[in-house]
Formats: sequence, C-alpha cells, structure tokens
Amino acid sequence: METGFKRRNLKILGSLLIAAVVGTLLSGVLKQCTSSNCTVKRSQVLGYKAMSKAQSVLKNVSSVPKILHQVFASERVYANYLPFVNSCLSRNPDWQYYLWTDKTAEKLIVDRYPEFLAKYKQYTDNLEKADSIRYIVLHHMGGIYLDMDVECIRPFFPALEGIQAFLDQERPEQTNIGLAQRYSAMNSAMGARPGHPFFRHVIDQLRAGTRVGEALRTTGPLALTSALESYRQVRAAAD
Repeated sequence: METGFKRRNLKILGSLLIAAVVGTLLSGVLKQCTSSNCTVKRSQVLGYKAMSKAQSVLKNVSSVPKILHQVFASERVYANYLPFVNSCLSRNPDWQYYLWTDKTAEKLIVDRYPEFLAKYKQYTDNLEKADSIRYIVLHHMGGIYLDMDVECIRPFFPALEGIQAFLDQERPEQTNIGLAQRYSAMNSAMGARPGHPFFRHVIDQLRAGTRVGEALRTTGPLALTSALESYRQVRAAAD
C-alpha cells in the first residue's frame, strides 16, 4: 500500500498500523519568514472556534476524517516549509486544515484536557510541548498530523480508506544502529479516527511520566514506541 506522503516504509505492528511513506525526508536550511507571503493563508487555517463547531460532526466517525493538523509556534511559518504544506493542501483540497500554535494548543488543553495541563507546563523543551499536542489533537478530533517537512505526493485517499489509526516508523537501519532497538515508531506522520483509544493511552502514558527535558524519551519516538508496546500488551490481555 502506498500513502500520499513521502517518508519511510510501511509496516504493521500488532493491531495498530504503522504506516507508510516511501522515499526520504526532504530537508534544507531553514529561513525565517521576512514578508507576509511566508505566512500560511488565514483562509486555509481553521481556528479554535471552528474546531468546536466540528465536534458534533465527528462524533460517529469510524475512520480517519479529512482533517490535516500541523504544529508551529505561530502562523508565521518558515518559508522553506511552505512548499511542503502547500503540496498537501493542493492534493487534498477537500480537507480541513488546522495549524496549531502555542496559543491555540494550550487553550485546547485548558478547555478539553485540563488533567494534562500540569504536565504540559512542566515540559522544559519546546519540542515536548509540540509532541504532546499532536497526540491530543488526534485523539480529540482525529485526522492526520504531519511534520512540516513532509511532502504530499498524492491524495491521502483512497489509500487510508477504512483505517482507524496509523503511525510512521523510523528506518530500520537507523533504529537498529542509532537506537539499538528492533523498531521505533515515529510521530512525524500519524492519523486516527476521533477518540481512538491508542492516543488516549499515549496521553495517559505521557501524563504518568516522571522525566522532562528529554523530548526523544519523554514525548517523542521512544515514548511513542513504549506507549505502542504497552498498548499492545493491554489489548492482548483484554482479548
């Protein structure tokens, strides 16, 4: 199966899909915005109020809804990211787009996940906050989260038709050598239906964690991989 974005390989781990993406990460030297054309168009960005109005529509959704989430400190996005963002918007014109900023991310947590706020404020690394809001928006609204350096090369559907949840996976050679692990889930490309129990599990695991300041281990790929493994154990015990 091929999905609509460039990134690593497809693999299924247990009952949760760790998905797709072929090719390599496209990267470059980042350049700070210096003019208004570096800003994602406001007409394309749905705000917090729009999210609130969407909840009744999403209550009974059983697969990944057509919502794309991305995270950045503000709406003034690095110029080098815009071609990647626009590649996703142009190939999926019927999708809603949410750009979660520091301000709107914290408001969502305050309003809908207040039990997580203390942990969120404990994080000393900005990446920890950026990681954690990804899991929260996917649990709350569903849809797809993509890092801003991921290029969409074809529409997301029909490849994701009927899928309830998926994660990206690190390249095996990098995982085996760099992390000395059999595999590593990645939070660079993820998706789910609203309310999927896996992302509730991730949020609960982060909240229970006692370490902060090491995003890789506290909120990033290693934390996500640990949550995936414990989720599979819980599911196996329940079965």
